[in-house]
Amino acid sequence: MPTYQELITHAAERFSEGTFSNIRLEIDILLAHAAGITRERLYASLRDSAGDDDAARFNTLCERRLNGEPSAYITGKKEFYGETYAVDPNVLIPRPETEELIELSLPRIPAGASVLDIGTGSGCIAITLKKILPSIKMNSIDISAGAIAVAKRNAQSILGADHGISFIIGDIFTVTPEPFDYIISNPPYVADGDINELEISVQREPHSALRGGPTGVEFIARLADNMNNILAKNGSFSLEIGDGQMQRIVALFTAKGYTVSQHADLSGKLRFVTGRTL
Repeated sequence: MPTYQELITHAAERFSEGTFSNIRLEIDILLAHAAGITRERLYASLRDSAGDDDAARFNTLCERRLNGEPSAYITGKKEFYGETYAVDPNVLIPRPETEELIELSLPRIPAGASVLDIGTGSGCIAITLKKILPSIKMNSIDISAGAIAVAKRNAQSILGADHGISFIIGDIFTVTPEPFDYIISNPPYVADGDINELEISVQREPHSALRGGPTGVEFIARLADNMNNILAKNGSFSLEIGDGQMQRIVALFTAKGYTVSQHADLSGKLRFVTGRTL
């Protein structure tokens, strides 16, 4: 029987023919999942023999990944802000950039504020905010019933049955909830024509969470048009946006009378907008 290290070495040869950004991490995640152990346990067991069942499961998982299925969907989980979130094809896979959005937003949200997370997906934004700021009145909306189901499961798993988050299934542009003190969102911002240019694994994620319209900013433009209906007087907001979209999005919100600030991500790209009513 091969050792775990031998399985990793063989898999690395297969994965090297693809366009994976971090081959070793991908392999470690899949092998640990196949063996039913943590990655830490895997690293301590590299010289141990892997059972035939583990090797067979690992091979199957590798085939799925090589065929373009995201590792997070294969394992059914993704780490985000120190917690493990359940994910499936109903939700966008949480990413490190969204952790930066949360870091940017935390000092801007007053204690006890009513907060709305638009396009909640897995619930990672809302759950993280509620965990760190338990006094806020946290609300989440998503047009996908499947996404809301995943978000609810994550809230119960991470925060407990009395998680205190209100989940809404609906379109933010047709549902008319009362105004909120703070709006936060990682909205769709990929141009429709760019979807097929994304990595194959990203194309497997829900297009409703990716497609921002013909130029990528149409959803955010509608949000700017409707912000006065959902944002309370003296309210504030923060958004994650696509690289290269800042100038257009700032213009959209300033034209509606909002004071807007630009923020870069850790790589220096302008990826976040914060704003407030005048």
